[in-house]
Amino acid sequence: MSHVDSSTDAILAQLIELRATLDTQQAAIEALQAENAHLRAALDAEPATLADISPAPPEAAAEAAVAAESAGVHESQPHAGLTSRRGLLRGAAAATAAATVGAVALGGAQPAHAAPLANGDYLILGQSNSETLGTTLSNTTPATAAVFTVSTTNTDYHYPAILGISQNGASGVAGVDNTSSGVGVYGHSLDLSGVGVKGETLASGTGVWGEVESSPGAGTGVAGGGIDGVGVLGYAASGWGVAGESNIGYDFVANGTGILGINVRGSVGAPTSGYFVIGDCIRDANGELWLCTAGDGTSVGTWVKVAHLAPGATSGGAITYLSKPIRLLDTRSGATAAHTPGSPYLANTTHTISVAGLNFQGVQVPATCAGAIGNLTVLGLTGQGNWVTLTPAGAGFSGTSNINFVGGQLDSNFYNVGLTGGSLDVIMG
Repeated sequence: MSHVDSSTDAILAQLIELRATLDTQQAAIEALQAENAHLRAALDAEPATLADISPAPPEAAAEAAVAAESAGVHESQPHAGLTSRRGLLRGAAAATAAATVGAVALGGAQPAHAAPLANGDYLILGQSNSETLGTTLSNTTPATAAVFTVSTTNTDYHYPAILGISQNGASGVAGVDNTSSGVGVYGHSLDLSGVGVKGETLASGTGVWGEVESSPGAGTGVAGGGIDGVGVLGYAASGWGVAGESNIGYDFVANGTGILGINVRGSVGAPTSGYFVIGDCIRDANGELWLCTAGDGTSVGTWVKVAHLAPGATSGGAITYLSKPIRLLDTRSGATAAHTPGSPYLANTTHTISVAGLNFQGVQVPATCAGAIGNLTVLGLTGQGNWVTLTPAGAGFSGTSNINFVGGQLDSNFYNVGLTGGSLDVIMG
């Protein structure tokens, strides 16, 4: 036999031995995979404790042990290169066994026992998860409890039961109601000082957004309830804390006690700095209400104080001066005035003069005015003595006159009189 033939036979023997080793290792791996599949099936069927999981059939375990034992090759065997490869195969088998044991260990982060996420991953509790396709959880029968409930005992509002974070214009938490009387997002606080639903934006977005596509009063965009706490709280660093918008109904309704609270500012009077638009309102440190009547958001704007009744008064309020005075009545012949009877008023007569809504010499008297302020002048008087008084229409003489006079006098006096139905009475004594 030649040296070449001897070498060829040796190589062939090594190849046959290597093929047998590979077949044995493959059998060991398949046995371990069968064991792993059995344990996973047991976990999926009854996710209780590890003690509840039955071991693999003794035959499978025995086969795995025999296969692993058969695969072993002593390091003292010849052909160092083949020995290294066998060691690698033994390492692969050991890694598979370790993975099998790890699959049933319950001490670390575990997949939630539910369907996987849409991207094929499981939801792992206690760590961050990534979802690329979106996951929907629906109840197909009438629910007797909430479909999904998360409870927390954290006292820091930055770590609520559910936290929605918005990026790139998306919604942190969005609730959609596809029925005619449901609620998109519902928040319920069990603490006396808790918050049912809280929305916060640190840029120029929207803290809480509620939208209803129905007729007025038929739906609720955002509903919050509390005992002594806050039903809905919106906070914005540079935007609107809470905004309500309706196409055909009220933007905002105080639908309970009707009490609307406005926090007071630290200064008295209208704002002297800042940027405001027409329609803004504030309360100063004295509790006075101020309205912005002109402003485009580039300056402090123009403000007026809302008038209110004096203590004990039952009517009255704001005084709005006309752009210029007008002559309301002149009884002289050929005179120019809003009312010109053309002859003097006689004693013991009453004359009703309309005031509200007059438009005279380019001056418009508001149709809603409740009183009149002016001067009353008498002249060309005859007789021994008389008096004149102005009263709301139909009120009658109360015993107090505006002017007392005697014949031949020219006299005048200031008057401030209320109106009834927009009119006043001139009573001649």
